[in-house]
Amino acid sequence: MIQVFDNIVPNYISNQIYNLTLADNNRFPWYYSKSLTFPSTHPKYKFKPGMKHSVYNNTANFHSNFLFLLLQPLYCFCLKSNFELHKILTVNSFLDLPNPTPGPDLPPHVDRDIDHYVLLYYINDSDGDTILFEDDEITETKRVTPKKGRIVFFDGSIPHCGSTSGTSSRAAINFNFLGKKLDRR
Repeated sequence: MIQVFDNIVPNYISNQIYNLTLADNNRFPWYYSKSLTFPSTHPKYKFKPGMKHSVYNNTANFHSNFLFLLLQPLYCFCLKSNFELHKILTVNSFLDLPNPTPGPDLPPHVDRDIDHYVLLYYINDSDGDTILFEDDEITETKRVTPKKGRIVFFDGSIPHCGSTSGTSSRAAINFNFLGKKLDRR
């Protein structure tokens, strides 16, 4: 199950998130990371530098000062799609800088080794697609081009990867969480 939604997040919230994280003179604390997906001890580790901001981690009992605003896309999704949120596991924001050789740059991966859901929220328009795969991690099932305010929702067991943009920065918020779809009655 892979779903793509546009216009779930109101424009004023999308603009607030954009202005906080990417606008000129923003004061959002992006932190350098040698790999945006795997730690250096992981067998799939690949040097893929970028910027990251950890927004929330339930196991580390940590949250960013920007948590309230950056959770809004998840809450908007839950309200509009009749999804019951049980537990937020992690929330991370990622900023990929443009690269003269754009394209898939990380191996396909799953974010967590437990049953969960993933929601990707795109902060800006970019040409760095998200690619989702079959279990073989080779066969593509869907490509999603980042668009400001766009949401991609999928089962966390689906392997996926991001692509580096060749023309602009690619900024997204990644939510990992537990919950269930409710019947519409």
